[in-house]
Amino acid sequence: DTESAYLCGLLRNVGVLAIRQFLPKEFFQIYEMIGKKNVPFKNASKETIGIDHREITHLLCMRWNLPDKIIRVLSELEKNEEERETVSDVTSAIDLADAILSIKGINEWDPFYKPVCAVEDEVIMEKADKTMAQVEKMQQQLW
Repeated sequence: DTESAYLCGLLRNVGVLAIRQFLPKEFFQIYEMIGKKNVPFKNASKETIGIDHREITHLLCMRWNLPDKIIRVLSELEKNEEERETVSDVTSAIDLADAILSIKGINEWDPFYKPVCAVEDEVIMEKADKTMAQVEKMQQQLW
């Protein structure tokens, strides 16, 4: 179900946008904490507002009455590898995307995020390089 997988990827960090939009003062405090303590966004938001962006994403998805399979995937993405009950192709794909962004330094909004992906860095780098080359090629074709 590619549509559901795509939606999960898009919604993965929608909680960050919610914090930015509705709690701008706290969002700034979160960013200050990330810089001062070198902690991931998740930890800084939990300490600042008592809830992290993944939990907000989960609550929003429930409020929007999204299908259970989407809520389940997003819930599993909140957990580290040892805590997960299941790992689907969708969670694996999103984990790999997160790892690529992290290793390539593209996830500037969360520079201390530690990927959950169980793939070795060399494999991730190879995938990242191929993916980035494809993105650049698509970008050239579009423009």
